[in-house]
Amino acid sequence: TNRLFTLQVTDIAYFLSENKTTLAVTKNNQMHIIDISLDKLNNQLNPDHFFRANRQYLIAREAVKDITLWFNNRLIVNLHTSTPEKIIISKNRVGELKEWLMRNG
Repeated sequence: TNRLFTLQVTDIAYFLSENKTTLAVTKNNQMHIIDISLDKLNNQLNPDHFFRANRQYLIAREAVKDITLWFNNRLIVNLHTSTPEKIIISKNRVGELKEWLMRNG
């Protein structure tokens, strides 16, 4: 069935792009297909609250649980909400991620 509903930005843990489909995943792990690309979301959402982790993930600051060191100076962001795969931050984005986490934090 097709239903329309309101999704609050504050309920979102992360956005995931998968097979040309964008999913909004809430803090309680509900998945919703949304009709907007991660690039557009990244431009529309408050950059203090959301970070473009990589090509697949746009993550909410409130959802970040901790960060793990990974191979070749990369990082893995662990969220309070489960994700289908590891959210890997490339080494050239590590500084940007740290700066984002420190901002207004």
